[in-house]
Amino acid sequence: MGNFEASGATGDPVAAATATAIRVGLARKNSTQAALAGHLHLSQPAVHRRMVGKVPWRIDELMEAATFLGVSVTDLINDEKASA
Repeated sequence: MGNFEASGATGDPVAAATATAIRVGLARKNSTQAALAGHLHLSQPAVHRRMVGKVPWRIDELMEAATFLGVSVTDLINDEKASA
């Protein structure tokens, strides 16, 4: 699948909103990046690199992250909702 070409390192507001939405989802679930990484079959540092915008999220990763968090992919990438 394709990449969600949004990089927080370049100041992309959608990438920043996505990272915020995932952080909020993890907090609501009382979970960690390590738990999310296990669900995604990635290492915790790999998830961290995506969270800080060094590596773009792949669409399938966002779909699985949304499932893990109990939200929709739209909830993760909706800039307005995540920044509200």
